[in-house]
Amino acid sequence: MQISFIMTYIIGIDIGSTATKAVLINEKNEIIQKTIVSIGTGTKGPNLALSNILGDSGLSLDDIDKIIAKGYGRFTFDKTDDQKSEFFAMLKLYHF
Repeated sequence: MQISFIMTYIIGIDIGSTATKAVLINEKNEIIQKTIVSIGTGTKGPNLALSNILGDSGLSLDDIDKIIAKGYGRFTFDKTDDQKSEFFAMLKLYHF
């Protein structure tokens, strides 16, 4: 009997006014890939950051289970499943 295991992937993306940062983690909270793009909200920055993460990891958007955005431009990016405020993100970080 062969047991198949499907990895879970989540992308967190911080869309600021001057830069976009993104990180790809798995279900073990291991960082798989990260990127920083020197352009932020209202530009191609968020899409470029997402493309960098996917291209560098060899994954496609279909492989990603969830994309969570935070930061100044979190409501402007249409590929997110959820948005979190800065306060929420810092609160979660405090509990780790």
